[in-house]
Amino acid sequence: MKLTADSLVLAYGPKVIVDGVSIRIPEGRISVLIGPNGSGKSTILRALSRLLKPQSGQVVLDGHSIQTMTTREVARKLAILPQQSTAPEAITVENLVWYGRHPHRRAILPPTPADRRAVGWAMAATGMDKFRARPVDELSGGQRQRAWISLALAQETDILLLDEPTTFLDLSHQLDVLELCAELNREQGKTIVMVLHDINLAAEYAHHLFVIRSGCLHTEGDPPAVLTSDLLRDVFGVEARVMPHPVTGAPLCIPLRKVPREDRRPHRPAVVENGGSL
Repeated sequence: MKLTADSLVLAYGPKVIVDGVSIRIPEGRISVLIGPNGSGKSTILRALSRLLKPQSGQVVLDGHSIQTMTTREVARKLAILPQQSTAPEAITVENLVWYGRHPHRRAILPPTPADRRAVGWAMAATGMDKFRARPVDELSGGQRQRAWISLALAQETDILLLDEPTTFLDLSHQLDVLELCAELNREQGKTIVMVLHDINLAAEYAHHLFVIRSGCLHTEGDPPAVLTSDLLRDVFGVEARVMPHPVTGAPLCIPLRKVPREDRRPHRPAVVENGGSL
């Protein structure tokens, strides 16, 4: 299932956040958007999911402009975990996860065995089955995040969009979530797009990186091609050493110091193809 964005201009009121971004999400792969705070990563993800209407340009999902599709049609093809989610007061984990089945159900019909299997699997996959009867507002931040991921998984879509899915999670649960994403991609062929702030985790789990700077696509490609000392200096303002991880071989970024703004190169968008270099 194809998901693309063409010449997107995205704004909140009069303020333009993303200006002219075009991206092609690789099918059946894990893609990660990285970039400084406020660069437009989450805004792009919202547009990809139809939560934000572009001022101009379009998002195309499975051959159709996403703005022409119904909410139910979109929800059967992609699921999104927004950066901030609010649950109804006192709702339990299991009832929250059941919301993920709404695109597949008719209101007047009882749940099907497929619905029940999907909800049970989604909670088990995130370790939330033991909390199924707990109100979501009584959970810790990490548990609450996993409950929302369960809801997204229960939709059983081919495309999964996750905006900072490791927020509020300790290192162990961060790895749980990312390993789950890797498993879903590897075993079910799901296309996964994430926003992550941890560059080393992005390098470890992504097949493809999109680097966003000042509302534009700065560069893209596989992690070894994209993550260089020059990029970390110019995009993130950090002097860093990049070396292969001693175990996995993925790029490992070791920050050394902050770079003064006047020492950074000006923004010049340039696409890096897989296997290329800056």
